[in-house]
Amino acid sequence: MDSFLALSISDLLNHSSLFIEALHQGGPERYRLPLWNPGSPVAGERLWQRSLEFPTISYDMYNTRKHRFVYGLSAVKGKSQFFDRLVKLDLDTPSPHGKGVASVEWTGDEMYPGEPIFVPNHPRSKGSSSPPPEDSGVVLSVVLDAYAKHSFLLILDATSFTEIASVPLNFTIPFGFHGRFYHNGTFPTSSTTRQDIL
Repeated sequence: MDSFLALSISDLLNHSSLFIEALHQGGPERYRLPLWNPGSPVAGERLWQRSLEFPTISYDMYNTRKHRFVYGLSAVKGKSQFFDRLVKLDLDTPSPHGKGVASVEWTGDEMYPGEPIFVPNHPRSKGSSSPPPEDSGVVLSVVLDAYAKHSFLLILDATSFTEIASVPLNFTIPFGFHGRFYHNGTFPTSSTTRQDIL
């Protein structure tokens, strides 16, 4: 789903403006592969007109399956020089502003979120035969508050994308890469099935 602009280290060192330009290039795209019609062209479409990096979904329930919601980091061209907002994309709902899909954002003045982590509510209640809604859970992100010069853990309601809580820290946590949440310490192995997680 993610697309990246490839730049060499020398490009970045010689042209710092390229980094800012590259920041705004990557965005969510959907490609349809004609598996049952060999030789047909691959069709691609841009789903959202802005950048989106570190995308995540409700992996426990929707990995390799059709999903509706995507969470990620974004920046606004002409305003942001680094990722300064968390976004939730609704892939099933067209944007009311024209091209792309609907989105909701969380942002703060001089606040720079890290990769969002989706934590689902308990996957299935005892006695219930249906799973909870796809966006039932919370989104976690470690955010750098540049004014206060420290980080905090942000907890957003994944459905409404509103702040539930923030946990202030008395220090700065460097930006990290790629994480996952595993319910009850269930770390998948090669023999783990979807039912094991539920």
